[in-house]
Amino acid sequence: MNTPTNNGQLDTDDVTLTIERPLDAPRQRVWEAVTHPSVFSQWWGPEGTTNLDVGIDATVGGRYAYEMHLPPAPGRDDVIVGVSGEFTEVDAQRTLAYTYQWDGQARVTQVTVLLADRPGGGTDLTVRHEGLPMTE
Repeated sequence: MNTPTNNGQLDTDDVTLTIERPLDAPRQRVWEAVTHPSVFSQWWGPEGTTNLDVGIDATVGGRYAYEMHLPPAPGRDDVIVGVSGEFTEVDAQRTLAYTYQWDGQARVTQVTVLLADRPGGGTDLTVRHEGLPMTE
């Protein structure tokens, strides 16, 4: 799916990041990890991140928002950054698609999360983030 990112236009330099991971957990548990605020806040973000004010309405047209408190890193102090967006596709325990926007930024990107049963148990997780700028 190609989604407009800059004033409704795709940039020819846009990048898609795809991450695929086998998880030793049933789809229901993985779904809860990405759609329930109390579970999401426990694991989302880089190591050392604390998630604040997590709100998730995982319905088509529903919104989500959260703030990540990122610990200090080389070259920067600790920082709090906000992210929000709107759910564009929800197929419980299978597909979750949503817009993604950093607070204060004009660029809107698209994230799609796909879940599938693994043979023998567990879940295959695919996360595709489209519309990322090549330069950031």
